[in-house]
Amino acid sequence: MLLLPVLFLIPSLGSYWLAPNSQYSDLLIAHLPNAITLRDAILHYHQVPLWSSAILSGYPFAADPLSGLWYPPGWLAVIIPPPWGFNLSLLLHLVAGGLGLALFLRQEGISQIVAMTAGVQFIALPKTMAHIGAGHITLVYAVCWTPWLLWSEVRARGGRSSRGLSVPLGVVLGLIALADIRWIVPSGLLWLAYKAYRWMAPRHDPATGTGLPGPDRRWQKLVLSIAPEGGLALLIAAPLLLPLLQYTGLSTRAQMTAADALTYSLPPGRLLGLFFPTFGGSAEWVLYLGGGGAALLIYCLANPRLRRMTAFWWVVLAASLLLSLGGYLPGLRLVFSLPGLNLLRVPSRFLFLTGLSAVLISARAIEDLLQKADGDRAAGKEAGGLVVLVTGAFFLFLGAGLYFITRAWSFLWGGLAVFTGVLLVLSLNRRVFKPRTWIWIFLAFALVDLSVVNRMDLRFAAQPPVPPGFGQVEAQISKDVDAYRIYSPSYSVPQELAAADGLQLADGIDPLRLKSYDAFMQEATGVPEIGYSVTMPPFASAMPSTDNRDYRMDLKQLGLLNVKYVISAFDLPEPGLTLLGNFEGTRLYQNEYARPRAWVAPSAERYGTTASQIESLAWTPNRITIQASGPGFLVLSEISYPGWEVKIDGSPAAMTTAGEILRGVELPGGSHRVIFEYRPAWLLPAALLAGAGWLIGLLRIAIYYR
Repeated sequence: MLLLPVLFLIPSLGSYWLAPNSQYSDLLIAHLPNAITLRDAILHYHQVPLWSSAILSGYPFAADPLSGLWYPPGWLAVIIPPPWGFNLSLLLHLVAGGLGLALFLRQEGISQIVAMTAGVQFIALPKTMAHIGAGHITLVYAVCWTPWLLWSEVRARGGRSSRGLSVPLGVVLGLIALADIRWIVPSGLLWLAYKAYRWMAPRHDPATGTGLPGPDRRWQKLVLSIAPEGGLALLIAAPLLLPLLQYTGLSTRAQMTAADALTYSLPPGRLLGLFFPTFGGSAEWVLYLGGGGAALLIYCLANPRLRRMTAFWWVVLAASLLLSLGGYLPGLRLVFSLPGLNLLRVPSRFLFLTGLSAVLISARAIEDLLQKADGDRAAGKEAGGLVVLVTGAFFLFLGAGLYFITRAWSFLWGGLAVFTGVLLVLSLNRRVFKPRTWIWIFLAFALVDLSVVNRMDLRFAAQPPVPPGFGQVEAQISKDVDAYRIYSPSYSVPQELAAADGLQLADGIDPLRLKSYDAFMQEATGVPEIGYSVTMPPFASAMPSTDNRDYRMDLKQLGLLNVKYVISAFDLPEPGLTLLGNFEGTRLYQNEYARPRAWVAPSAERYGTTASQIESLAWTPNRITIQASGPGFLVLSEISYPGWEVKIDGSPAAMTTAGEILRGVELPGGSHRVIFEYRPAWLLPAALLAGAGWLIGLLRIAIYYR
């Protein structure tokens, strides 16, 4: 049953799943290049890459949350060629998320058919599918672990049955952190709130209704019960957290303001999206619950007893909606300036919790309807049948009115879907269908409704899009056997194509960038800072093809970064640039000030002057070996970063920084073998901590099954 909502994706497993109205996707920009970097390093160099030179003139690959290096389930996308690997991994996570939700509801006393129906609804949430189209695959991975977090909490405190599978909650938290560290805050807050709620709530056996011994409600004990699971999660996530803490402190992310953190806050008018889909709209603002889900929420609100039973999830739904409003709600700037939250962007991602809580409320409503239909009396009056019908009719007329005003048929679709869902709810409430028949009719209706909306939020492409003229440009520069970098002020060299062709970029897109590199590139590119940006250079109006055409570059500065070629969508009348060709509007220039990847300067103070050329250079992801003659100052056109060490003829030497960002070392007279190697101090502690974490987790599972 859990495969039903993803059946429409099966024929497209060999295609890239993209958003219909956007030419960009995080899958193509970040995850595909990272998978290529990881696979190539292992296959060609037999190394796990801790460093990457693919973009931004080099960056700590192991510290990048988007690298996927430390998340074992995500390696399916590395082992299996794209796009098959990505798509299979996504499908497995979606089905696992639905299964986790169903198991959680079973622990809460919900019948199997209703629990599975809720799992189907969770998988089919348009919010999830829209983010898949946007390429936010690691976020989807993490969100799909959230139901398992709730399930693990129930199992930890004794659920409906003491038998069956059990996974320590700390392991699930650790996997969420490794999948997408950004989701650890929303999911962690949900876990803590749910834990406190269960801690304080009276306990009873859902199967028999009999009371169970009350909990020890001392808050000290509650806090102490949190520490072991949080500690286990920290151990498991150590290989990502340790380098990330170092990287974040040195990056532009640490300079992010509250205004930057509130990017993509949900406009209040978008709250209508709960009932009306936004076909092909921004993934960040999608929150459609489906006509069936909305109807069940209305039914629950009309039933006082159900409202009390689902009070916690209504609080979660309301709180997540409020948090998603971000900058539109007074006071939330202060909330998003708190430690932890101040490193998050896009408050609207709390809407994932809105969808989760809505599905859980819907499951309880369906269970209530089925129980009443199996009973001896109808419950129309108790359930406020007239209120439900009038509310459904209101949304039908509202949708029709908005359609005639805007001609957006999504309003008509949403109004009809909600009204149809209301009629289905009332039909069971009035015993028009037998319960078993009704549940299959409801499931079919929900699948049709959500599948149509989800299909509108996706398009399928056999290959990543190629900019005009890129093939000719690549053919020209591939003849060059020298090591070199490329800079584009107009994002004319997409990162996924650069990675596939082995091209290294001085520009790039990534949420983390070194502050020192950012300052250097502002001078080198001439493009001023516009606040926190994920792109280098920034694009003020999100129009790469035109935004930076009026800025003048410092070609000597770019030359220090080994930038030999500049590729642009517009003319660059810069002295020192030679036009090699205009290929369908894509201009290829050569920078006459380009420096080699390494050279020997007369001294550290004159690092930009060449005294002699190096004799040879051999590159691997974590090591660069150079043969060069001194005396002089060897300059390596690679970014300086903590963890890089240098040896001259096997003996450690003092590495210094040239030009504020490049690596350098003093060479004595004669020919020398110089090795730059990335050996970060965090690596051994992280490995030991993670090993201890997984060992503890496995031991806890073994003890449970003993």
